Amino acid sequence: MLRHPFSDASAKAVFRLCGSRHAEVDEIAQLSEAMRVGLCLDNQHVVASMIFLQFLLQAFEEISLRLAVTSAYSVGIKLNSNGFYTSDILDHVTDEFSVDALRVMEGYVLMHFNFNEMESMQIMFRNALLHVSLEEPSNVDSLHGYANSPNNTTSHTMRVVIVDDCPISLVAHCAMVAKAAPGTEVVAFSSIDLAMNYTQESEAAECTTDLVLLDWEMPSRDVLTGTIFNGMSLANQLRRYDRVLKPFFSPRPLVVMVTSHEVDPSLLSTDGSFEACDCYIQKPLSYSQVWSVMHAACP
Repeated sequence: MLRHPFSDASAKAVFRLCGSRHAEVDEIAQLSEAMRVGLCLDNQHVVASMIFLQFLLQAFEEISLRLAVTSAYSVGIKLNSNGFYTSDILDHVTDEFSVDALRVMEGYVLMHFNFNEMESMQIMFRNALLHVSLEEPSNVDSLHGYANSPNNTTSHTMRVVIVDDCPISLVAHCAMVAKAAPGTEVVAFSSIDLAMNYTQESEAAECTTDLVLLDWEMPSRDVLTGTIFNGMSLANQLRRYDRVLKPFFSPRPLVVMVTSHEVDPSLLSTDGSFEACDCYIQKPLSYSQVWSVMHAACP
């Protein structure tokens, strides 16, 4: 049976973050698909459940994968649905576990999961999903699948900031964004100084930015302090802002470093993030790469 691409992507993202159960990626995807179809779930429920699955796989090295996935969905759906009962899973998806067994697992999660880390785990999972998309070959004529919102829809006009001191790159990246998501508000800057001023003004005006495509090597100098700026300085500034979580567990903004240089793999986190950036992609950008980061940033 053809699976929803988000079921496969979610399973691969969990493997990227947990890193120890590669042989079971397909089984996670199969169970996720059964949950999605049997309980009519959207991506919001899947993401929440995958976060709890990470926790269970890391807490119990020898836990049965099917029990871990079923328990994670039981908690994840319950936190996102009114009137959901654990027995719904047993009635519509699988009956291999008792209600009591799943309630014991649910109790363990509620007692030991650190909900103060939920936001950071959401960010890590979003980043891991993005890297799954970037690492897989895509047919740009039939792109689909890893959106944060159901049915590939967005709830507001996206705002994308593009920063690059190369005029050709700036024009090309703007064109790719416009093609990937028609109607997107695109703001382009050729210097770090202008971009930093814009992001500060936007934050003060409570205008949210969804995606920042940021060139790494953009020399600039503070005339008062002599400080040298590059793309990372803007990324660090964005990190200082209070994060606003969008629906479907995605924070604003998604910061993507664009570079023509190789980045030392040892500097990348398990979710693929790099210092203050959620990910990096190399020039020249392809349309499929731009489409992937646009899809990951969509509200």
